[in-house]
Amino acid sequence: MTLRINPPSRRSAQGGFTMVELLVVAAILAFGLLGLTALQTLTMRVGASSRQRVAAAYVGHSVLDRIYMEGAQSYFYESSGQPVPAAFTRVFTGAGTSGNIGSFDANGTQLSSSMTYPGAVITATWDRLAPKTAAPVAGAPQINEYVVNVSYIEGDATRWITVSRLVRY
Repeated sequence: MTLRINPPSRRSAQGGFTMVELLVVAAILAFGLLGLTALQTLTMRVGASSRQRVAAAYVGHSVLDRIYMEGAQSYFYESSGQPVPAAFTRVFTGAGTSGNIGSFDANGTQLSSSMTYPGAVITATWDRLAPKTAAPVAGAPQINEYVVNVSYIEGDATRWITVSRLVRY
């Protein structure tokens, strides 16, 4: 009986990956991971800027709400004939036509006006525009447009949001 040994076939001799194939796979994987890293950086930057924009819009609408409530109280006291309480002071519906609201942090929290804060990133001002209707009559309600300008820092640039509302007082 003779024992036959088959020589190894060409297919079984090439049983792995070549170095070139491994380098190509490594390059494709590196480019993919680099793309994901760039995408993550962009996502974080956009998220931070939208947070600043939302906080600035919150401050602007919060100031408009304060103006509206003061106008509603003023209108109530004038139309009902009740005496105005001593604690009620007109900030927005009084004699002034503009003013500075103050500085706010990145969360929209108002900072004390007696100190300066390096973290103040939002500032707000307000203006009462001249009435577009006939001259106001004493004792009759007035309607004016109030404009609140909010500036905020986004990266290295200063951006602005302007909101307005008609207020009866």
